[in-house]
Amino acid sequence: MVDLKEFLPEKLKVGLTPAEEKVLQTVQEGIVADFRVGNPEIDNPEKAENWGPERTISSEFLYWIYTDREISPYIHARF
Repeated sequence: MVDLKEFLPEKLKVGLTPAEEKVLQTVQEGIVADFRVGNPEIDNPEKAENWGPERTISSEFLYWIYTDREISPYIHARF
């Protein structure tokens, strides 16, 4: 398996969240990166402002992972 961090633009490497790291680990295998904690009150998206970096993915990161042609061969089709 390829380490997708090697392809990250420098600006995304700074401040990479645990959630983004989890996505990098799971996208190659087609595994869903589940960030729920199992408590419906805490998992409620209306409470997202209380979520920490373990559940935060920047839009810039998502844009990169969905559009970068260099990494697309390593992203599982399920993603």
